[in-house]
Formats: sequence, C-alpha cells, structure tokens
Amino acid sequence: MALLVTGAVVLRTRKGRRQDLGEGKTKEKPPPPPPPPKIEPTPSSTQAPPDVPCCGPEVADNVLGCMIKMMNDFFAWNPDRQETYLGYLTRIPKPTDLADNTPNFNNAWDIAELAPPDRDDGGTGYVATLRPYEKGCMKPRYPCYPSVMFLGYCHNPQVVNYVMWGVLARLREWKDKGPAKTYGDTHFSDLHNDRSGYGAMAQHRQIMDDGLPPPSQPLASAPYDPNYPDQVAMSESGWRLADDYIARKQNGKMPYRLADVNTTALKAILQIRQSPSRIMADCQNCCGKYKGTNTFRYIWGTTPSFPVPLSKL
Repeated sequence: MALLVTGAVVLRTRKGRRQDLGEGKTKEKPPPPPPPPKIEPTPSSTQAPPDVPCCGPEVADNVLGCMIKMMNDFFAWNPDRQETYLGYLTRIPKPTDLADNTPNFNNAWDIAELAPPDRDDGGTGYVATLRPYEKGCMKPRYPCYPSVMFLGYCHNPQVVNYVMWGVLARLREWKDKGPAKTYGDTHFSDLHNDRSGYGAMAQHRQIMDDGLPPPSQPLASAPYDPNYPDQVAMSESGWRLADDYIARKQNGKMPYRLADVNTTALKAILQIRQSPSRIMADCQNCCGKYKGTNTFRYIWGTTPSFPVPLSKL
C-alpha cells in the first residue's frame, strides 16, 4: 500500500518498518538487537563454589576397578599362593614383624592411593593422590581434608579402603567353602571389631604401634575407632561386590567388568550402614571425578600391585 507524504512515497515493508523512496534518501535505523543472555560462571571441576563445604574427588571407578583387578589376579593364582596370601590377613602381629616386614592382619592389605604415606612404598599415599585437588577442593580443611567421594558419599580415604577388607573377607569365605552369607557373619568381621578397639587384637596392635606389652586396662577401656561404623559399611559393600563377582564366575559369565558392578546395591548398603553423624557428611560433591585413568593399586602382602587402565575393565 502506497501513501502520499509531501513529495515522497513511503512504503510499508513486510515487517512494518518505514522505508523512504523517491526524494527521501534517509532510512530509519532498525531496532537494536536484544542484549545476549547473562551467563553465570560455572565452577570448574576442581574449584568449589564459595562457602560450600567441598569433598575431595570421586574415586569409585578407580577403587572398584582396583578390586576387580585384585580378584582377577587372585583367581589366576594357584591354590597354595591363594592360601598364603589369605593367611597373611589373619596372622596375629608380633613385635618382630616391624623388623622383618612380615605381613600380618594389621599391615598386609591396603589401597595404595588411599593409604597413609608410609604404606605406599614411596608413592606418598593419599597425600599424593589429593595434592592436585588441594587448591580448590576439600575446603574448609576441617572437616573436609583429607577426603574422597565414593559413590557420592564423602569419607576419609582410609575409610574407603575398607572396601578391600570386605572383598578379602568374601574371598576367604570362598576358599574355605564357608557358610557365611554376609560380611557380619565372618571371622574378618570379628577381626575388624578387634582392630577398632573391642578385643584382644587391639592389644596386639598396641604392641605393634608402641613396642610395649599388652595394656593392663580392661578391654572396655581400649581405644575405639570412631570411623568403625563407616568402615563396616565399606566392608559390606566390598563383600557384595565380591559376592557378585564370584556368582558370575561360577555361572560362566566372565569377564566381570566395571560396567557390571551393581552400584545401586552398593549405594544402598552405604546409605543404610554408614554413620549419619560422620564429620564429613556435609562435605559436598563439587570436585568432580578423580582425573586418573588407571585403577588404584592394591597392597596385599608388602608390595603394591601394578595399575591397569580403566578402559580395559
């Protein structure tokens, strides 16, 4: 539609904007584009949001992969070697063990990357594992250092290593063709009680730690490990992992891969059994996954195993 406007023809464009024709040489400027949407910065995987208690990295794949490798190795050993290594785990420690490095129930097992520095054969244990995450994660230092996430729950690294203790308990039961159906039914559970300050094993542990005779105080006053409930939860999840592995092996459904792990069942065990009052419960998962692409290394005996790429499991 054309309109007559003082010597100039003005047309309405399709979009409704005015455009001068003829004598008029100027055009109206199009409206400015809308401003771009404001994008809030997203914290990096190693930088915690401000004022949020932050746990260390999620290490479930590295731990579970380590346990699968350990079980693969165990079932490749001959029966005598299996029995020797299982025997280390129930051997009562003696003062001479410190000098001759004899494995016993107190030092014959660990996960190297989650162990104290002196247990990692020079690799500095969890200190080295967590060093890349100290700048932005595990804040505040108390109660969030040292810590790792395992299946979404924050714990001290030396609590998570009890997944291995539960796996070992199931392997012992398999070797003995024992009747135990749960971790709590095993001799390993009794040993764990003693390690945590409940019985005679705690006295033997004090001999190892202090080089002293057994303490004279009543057993009821022996030191108690406040991490014990969480260690039991991890042990039970390790038992379940090994139980699934053994069932698949007996049914000829091998190899057992990382993708086969029933993490839903393991999480349910942790949710039910871990202590709701543990000091790291408020440390949140804001660090992302541990960036290492290999399994962690298990220590069974005296020397750490070799890691393997997670992609091979």
